[in-house]
Amino acid sequence: CDPSTQGAVLRAESDNTTAIRFTSRNQTRGAWSQILLECLSDTTKLSNVEVRYAGAGGEDAIRIAPGTAGVPVILDSVRVLHSGSRGVLIQNAAKVIVQRHLAADSNNAEGLKVEARDVSIPKGSFRANGGPAGVNVFERKFTLSNADVSNNTLGGIWLGADSATISSSRVARNGTTFISVGGVGSVITGVAIDTNASHGVDLAAGPIHFTNNSVRGNGGT
Repeated sequence: CDPSTQGAVLRAESDNTTAIRFTSRNQTRGAWSQILLECLSDTTKLSNVEVRYAGAGGEDAIRIAPGTAGVPVILDSVRVLHSGSRGVLIQNAAKVIVQRHLAADSNNAEGLKVEARDVSIPKGSFRANGGPAGVNVFERKFTLSNADVSNNTLGGIWLGADSATISSSRVARNGTTFISVGGVGSVITGVAIDTNASHGVDLAAGPIHFTNNSVRGNGGT
């Protein structure tokens, strides 16, 4: 696809009272496929949007692929629920701006998988998702603040890349480790890490900066 000749734009923007809802009358997980954002020729924005019951055939409920260099996808108060697979996938080289908050709850696979660098989420909810984690990060300079990452079947947050920042959040009651760190230079600060079934923190690489956190009631060693 050549965005200059075949590119697309999606603008789904609602006020703060009534959300735009992409869903199915058949309210079962995986009832329809996905919102695929690729080959974008201009700024695409989803504002006050809910996506429910997508994920047919293992597709991500929302998949964001690279478009024209520098053209962003803006996710402003977006919530993804009850996907038959992953909630949100941000692919390598995609440019994504998250405004206000992003939520991916009660999806069969991960809530959020990030393959692109420089993704920052100012407020988030990633709860009751399947494996391997509520949030799974594979690229540098990921930032997550003011988030609830809880009750996921397996891990809470997996950081597989360098220079991530997790702050002012709670990660609790996940099936295995709260946070697994596989990169260097990450910062974890002001995070409540409690009642996870296995380790509070599993450090496979480092060093990391770990300050002003509360760690209690976790299983493992």
